[in-house]
Amino acid sequence: MATLGALLGAAAGAALAVPTAAAELEPGRLALVVGDAAYTAFPPLPACAASARAVADALRLRGFDVLARADASNGELRAALGTFARRLRAADGPTAVIYICGYAAGYDDRPFLLPVSASLQRETDMLAEGLLAQTVTNLSAPATPRLSLTLLDAFPRPDAPAPPLAGLLAGPDWGTGAAVAAIE
Repeated sequence: MATLGALLGAAAGAALAVPTAAAELEPGRLALVVGDAAYTAFPPLPACAASARAVADALRLRGFDVLARADASNGELRAALGTFARRLRAADGPTAVIYICGYAAGYDDRPFLLPVSASLQRETDMLAEGLLAQTVTNLSAPATPRLSLTLLDAFPRPDAPAPPLAGLLAGPDWGTGAAVAAIE
């Protein structure tokens, strides 16, 4: 699946119309890339680690300041989201790219992203151990970015139905400069 990550990185660069030869950071180009592979309670997802590396590398080549996290626990994922949100608010009309690869699950008709620390002994554990996917898709809204691209590369939790990600695509009023894609 490293090919998928490279493809997503290239697609992000093409969609953002940033030259691939850029080697230095360009102000206002911010990315958050998370690849969760080493789950403690679910089978590992080595493809997520490879995809996240490929996406992060492709974005760096296009001048993005990339905040990358691998195998993030619940606290680490929430901290990364907070850091990224602060960076977005501090930037003047940023271009934002978010890529998260890992397990996802549904609860109460809402999709949740599962950090590597999630164990989900009961379905209601999703509320404390998971991260509501809408949190990620809405992350760049307060910053009014020039352009925003959110990619969720979500694998269904083993022995569970696919998470209801289609609702994320409708989202709030994204405006003309935003796109959300959920890859199942």
